[in-house]
Amino acid sequence: MSTQRWLVSWIGRTDHEAAESTRGPELGPIATAVKNGSRAYDRIYLLTNYPHDRSLAYCNWLSKLTGFPDERIDLFDIDLPSPIDYDAIYREVSKNLAGARPRLPSDSVELTFHLSPGTPAMAVVWVILAKTRFPAKLLQTAPDGSVLDIPFLADITSDFLPEFLQRSTERIERLSGGPAEAGPEFQKILHRCTAMASQVALARKAAAYDVPVLILGETGTGKELFAQAIHAASSRARGPFIAVNCGAISPELANSELFGHAKGAFTDAKAARKGHFVEASGGTLFLDEIGDLPFDTQVRLLRVLQAREVTPVGSSTPVPVDVRIIAATHRDLAADVAVGRFREDLFHRLAVGILRLPALRERDDDLELLIDSFLAQINADARGKPEAQECWRRLKFDPLPRIVPTEN
Repeated sequence: MSTQRWLVSWIGRTDHEAAESTRGPELGPIATAVKNGSRAYDRIYLLTNYPHDRSLAYCNWLSKLTGFPDERIDLFDIDLPSPIDYDAIYREVSKNLAGARPRLPSDSVELTFHLSPGTPAMAVVWVILAKTRFPAKLLQTAPDGSVLDIPFLADITSDFLPEFLQRSTERIERLSGGPAEAGPEFQKILHRCTAMASQVALARKAAAYDVPVLILGETGTGKELFAQAIHAASSRARGPFIAVNCGAISPELANSELFGHAKGAFTDAKAARKGHFVEASGGTLFLDEIGDLPFDTQVRLLRVLQAREVTPVGSSTPVPVDVRIIAATHRDLAADVAVGRFREDLFHRLAVGILRLPALRERDDDLELLIDSFLAQINADARGKPEAQECWRRLKFDPLPRIVPTEN
């Protein structure tokens, strides 16, 4: 698979003035990078918050000046409340790049962000995006017309996320203060091993505080059991506990399932639907496999966490909700943040408290305990069923081999 090189940049005032011949022989940062830079590009991807016609004229000038085919110069209008609004720049640029074709980040596209055009706020956002969601090279144009690569080697994601994850654990400890008291809500979580005991203790402490919790662990490690126990031990125990498998919802219906829809919002919407957030109001909403949520649904979810209200699909009227979120995933969510598959701001909102459940192969001391429990459950289910009892009789006299955990 061949790799395409894209130059991505805002069109700045200096670029426009160069095209309009108001800056003498100066070419402006973008044209200089195309003509004098060491890289050849397959596509020039330009963003503008200037009037469209003015920036379109610039693109035509750039094509004639450099000989770059105009069909490979893309122009996107970006609506910003202010060219120094960092939050809006980050949000709108991220949305634009995520909607590119092919969708970015992509192994088939090598990105280069040009720092010189635009405001300092725009340059800062390019650096943040290049080192997190949209890995990219960085360059700038010097006043003497030279084009300089920026050797910014710091890995923001690798440096910051592990520290953030550790702070989440410390945050739970700090909130709770004292040792966790044992409670019946966690009795279903069978364990003897130290690794599991530490997570149960953290979960008991987190249950006392009405904050989001993110549960990380492989499939089968008991993420939903932990979520149910946290709910049962919390002040919301009398409210509903609703579990949603985000991986089982089709992308087209995710917004409707979670946030509801108005009657007639789409073809099959013959009646209004509340959505899981409204149904869970006053209680806990467990979002299992949250890493599988579509990107646009992640945006809506972030809004719900910030504003504590949902707007059903097809409606313009927000509905207040009072819900505690417990999210879980088997994915490496930090890695998904690093490559732009999961929103970093949503990750921060969810990860107020983080539990990391050990895999079964890491729980040597728990194997016999779990086996005995499962066999007792099978025996109880077989009571009064002759055919099941016969199977159990055979199993009883044909001992199972001892399970020995193996290394990955």
